[in-house]
Amino acid sequence: MLAGYTDRPTHSRFPTMNDVEYVGFVPRAGAWLVDKLLVLGLTSLMAKLWPVPGLTWHVLAACGADGACWRATLPLVAMALARWLLPAVLTVFCLTRIRATPGKYLLRAEVVDADTGATLGQRQAWLRTLACTLSYLTLGLGHAWVIVDARKQALHDKIARTVVIRRKAGSSRG
Repeated sequence: MLAGYTDRPTHSRFPTMNDVEYVGFVPRAGAWLVDKLLVLGLTSLMAKLWPVPGLTWHVLAACGADGACWRATLPLVAMALARWLLPAVLTVFCLTRIRATPGKYLLRAEVVDADTGATLGQRQAWLRTLACTLSYLTLGLGHAWVIVDARKQALHDKIARTVVIRRKAGSSRG
């Protein structure tokens, strides 16, 4: 970001710590497990509804230079892409609409902008979703950062400037 430039309001609408608490590692891990089980169910259903009979990943290794083999693998590649892309699209949809993935929703946790407490926009939600890959690529250290961070932010939260909060009883959504 350029020095002196900000695209955020100068005043903070973020709720005070009297209204919210940051969600730590264990509850977030539980929410992740719920989300992964839902994705597993969804992708299993997709595999049943859109089967690619007799075509598996080991077929790719046997493909030569002729186009027939590669044309036959196109449905497999399309299915693999759909199995990766659909969960990402659903995650972004949930973050921008209900402020949480299904697992976080069950915990009454919200993913909000770290500066304002506002609902994430499309760009910020996509950045957070894609930055999760970096948290995995660090062998989980990106996720484990939640344990030592004052605001309980993982690497992907820091990159996207988000926090995961839970509103205390009696406080309202911003």
